[in-house]
Amino acid sequence: MANISQQKIDSAAQGNMSSLREVLNQMQQATVEQQTVTGTIPTQTVAGQPNPNAPVPPQARGTASLLSGSYIVQIVNPGATNPISSIQAAAAGQAATATTNLQAVKAIYHQIRASTTPAFNVNSNTQTFGGDTGSAQVYWTLTGLGTGRWFFQFRSTYDGINFNTWKNIATGTSISEITVEAETNMVWAVFTLPGDETIGVGQGFGSDGDIIGLPTGNLYTSAMFSLTAPNGFNTEPPQVTNILTSEIVLQEPTGGTAGASGILDFPALISMKYGDRNFPQSQYSGNANVMAIAFDPTGVNTTVYDSTDGISSWVVITLPGGAKIAFGSGNAADGTDIYVPGAAAPWIAAANMLAIPTIQGGAYTGHAMHGVNSCSITGLTVSATYSDVASGSNVWSGTANWMAVAWTPGLVTATVTGGEFVIIALADGNRIAFGAGHVSSGSSFGLPTGFTSDQMAAIPSPRSYSGSGDNDMHVISLCDISGTTCRLTYIDGSGNSWSGDVNWFAFCWATPATVSPGSPGIVVSVNPSQAIVGPLGTQQFTATVTGTGTTTVTWNVDGIAGGNSTVGMIDGTGLYTAPVASGGHTITAVSTVDPTRIGFAQLSVGYSAGGATVVTTPPTAPSFIGDLAFDETTSTLYVYTSGGWVIS
Repeated sequence: MANISQQKIDSAAQGNMSSLREVLNQMQQATVEQQTVTGTIPTQTVAGQPNPNAPVPPQARGTASLLSGSYIVQIVNPGATNPISSIQAAAAGQAATATTNLQAVKAIYHQIRASTTPAFNVNSNTQTFGGDTGSAQVYWTLTGLGTGRWFFQFRSTYDGINFNTWKNIATGTSISEITVEAETNMVWAVFTLPGDETIGVGQGFGSDGDIIGLPTGNLYTSAMFSLTAPNGFNTEPPQVTNILTSEIVLQEPTGGTAGASGILDFPALISMKYGDRNFPQSQYSGNANVMAIAFDPTGVNTTVYDSTDGISSWVVITLPGGAKIAFGSGNAADGTDIYVPGAAAPWIAAANMLAIPTIQGGAYTGHAMHGVNSCSITGLTVSATYSDVASGSNVWSGTANWMAVAWTPGLVTATVTGGEFVIIALADGNRIAFGAGHVSSGSSFGLPTGFTSDQMAAIPSPRSYSGSGDNDMHVISLCDISGTTCRLTYIDGSGNSWSGDVNWFAFCWATPATVSPGSPGIVVSVNPSQAIVGPLGTQQFTATVTGTGTTTVTWNVDGIAGGNSTVGMIDGTGLYTAPVASGGHTITAVSTVDPTRIGFAQLSVGYSAGGATVVTTPPTAPSFIGDLAFDETTSTLYVYTSGGWVIS
């Protein structure tokens, strides 16, 4: 408020009505401002009942962040932050303490609430902090909320009765869905896939015999896929024959024990050993890069498939809408295929898979290992060989450990320099991506748009070597990734070195520059999420887009825009026309605003019980296109097309 001049006061005292009116107006304004700060207006007209005319504090500001698994919520009170009058400034100054000048004249109390949905409705898990009347606390550490995405709001009061409205905490550092946790010899990125499935992806480095640690929570070593790859040595062997072991082993006690949760959880140790040409019984320890993917084995949307020999496994995670992503690992000999579940998950195939192998094993042949001749996966077939000269005149086989990610058609993929990524959108604009490929030593692989190497976990493995001559390459002295640049060096102990090509496997995440923790971002859903339609039949799908004013989508079938005659056609309205052949297909609706925001539906082309006429031969009478007939004697399904009855 501006000061009232003495001249103005004297003029009012002498009866000047204009001056008197101005003085009284300014006095009234000062009284309102004083009451706003001090809360001197009676807060209750009836004991215990809110007074609609009582003041509540000006809206405070809030920030939220995530630190070591706990949510940190900080409230910044208004008060002296931006005083609007000299009276407010003076009053706030009188109440300022030695540590802060942000305290209002009268104490402000706050309530905070956290919810698993931005709607804060009865269908969400909502928890309130601060009691019934609020708390003067302005720095909150919230633990034990559980995994997944949380949204925060707060409101304030002077008296514990008259609260202002709930406001989203949407300033300062946003809460990322991807948290980073450092454990023994590992750094983990932990996130929740759509459908509330907790996943951890870790990267590390250690020596033979070192333990790798996992984040606490719903992640266990018995539900972990891992891969190690050589990166240096502890003692240089005289003459290396091969890489004996490069893997993670679980230190299971006799009889086996379970963790506190009842789920097997044993220490995980690095095993990295080289063999010796002259002394096959000798072993030399080395250093290894480590990559691991851990999942919650209790997740309701997870299914695990194991190979009959128990060496290889896949975990399939079903996302909302029916799309699936899978992680696998195992071991395969040179010239054999990696394990896939087959008919149980036919989409886990080379066309929808990214994989990395790392070589180990190999029989002693009397030859010294000059380098890794070939370590790759083509289709599903593993190549794992050593060679003693670059030309490969002497080649012998080993085995390869492998790690892979696979997905149902329809997820977004990106081709980059030296490889490919598959991208998955999380709940609030955050994205994750898994990628694999290979480059020559000293070269860099690319990342999808919006991703950076400072938010990435990756592992390299030797793919080949470029040596020449007969010098023995004693050991792999270096195999690492700096940024996105892969490096591989073999040495022979005499100052000579060779390079080679490098496989790489990476996980990265991207958080939008500005994300409001109270905003869910763009969400696309498809209805129906599952459907069965007969050959050449039709099915109408509709897409609902929230979080943006632009609700248009593009429609795909098995990742093909608009589909085709093989997988079926879908038009711009979502009307799907099935092909003649039966089979399963994935329908996706892709936001035109953000192509990483996708809705999914699963569709089967075929017939359901009662959907076909049982006959001994196809009918001869005229029929409608799409009619079905089933011959029980030959188990043959016929469909009527424009060209007549055909076998489906």
